[in-house]
Amino acid sequence: MKNRHSKRAIFIAVYIMCYGTSISANSMDEYLEVSARYSRGDFGSEQITKQYQLQISYGKFFNDFDFSLSSSYIQLKDELGDDAGFGDVFLRAGTSISNDHTSTNDLYASVEIKFPTADETSGLGTGETNLSGFLSYSHRYNQTSFTLTGGYTITGDSPTQTYEDILIYGVGVSTYFDRWYLYGRLDGQQQMFDTGAAPLELSSGFFYQIKPAEFIKVDGFIGLNDASPDIGFGIGLVHWF
Repeated sequence: MKNRHSKRAIFIAVYIMCYGTSISANSMDEYLEVSARYSRGDFGSEQITKQYQLQISYGKFFNDFDFSLSSSYIQLKDELGDDAGFGDVFLRAGTSISNDHTSTNDLYASVEIKFPTADETSGLGTGETNLSGFLSYSHRYNQTSFTLTGGYTITGDSPTQTYEDILIYGVGVSTYFDRWYLYGRLDGQQQMFDTGAAPLELSSGFFYQIKPAEFIKVDGFIGLNDASPDIGFGIGLVHWF
């Protein structure tokens, strides 16, 4: 599964950059995102698993912090059959520690709770609550930003399965010009099971401002080892209000 925090870090960067152009911070501090995603992989086996996902997210920015809430509908397909249902619900809150968006350096801290609303018997989730904490450092030079991200997830164990806590890390670069915001990232994390390789993924994408308060988002990734899906991509629409 693709690192969720990398998407949040990208949203924060887009928010900071675009508020300096055509979006007024006094009038638009909420967003709604609707996106569709697809990924597939064999995870080192002869069986290919495909995942289709429709996701909706809501976020709001205040003077000192921001939060977002997201959920999705997921369909999994493999040789054994199809499973579909609602995924887990994620609640995230964060703040810029530097509290100065005009600075070339920014330190952003956030926490995230995963509520186990997905059906674990269908493989759509673990059925347990997770708690995560993240720290992102960004350095901006002209219109380009470099970001380092680190995080840690405390995973809940089910009565039948013990999961490892997860160390998360990532590095990214992004730039913007006119109505375009482009980015690329390398994200990795520890394996949640006590065996197997650690997932590692390379991703890139863009936001394009189609209206003063609307963006189209396109992204894709490739897995760099058998612990990650082979490929994935998504498209979405972000509306600020």
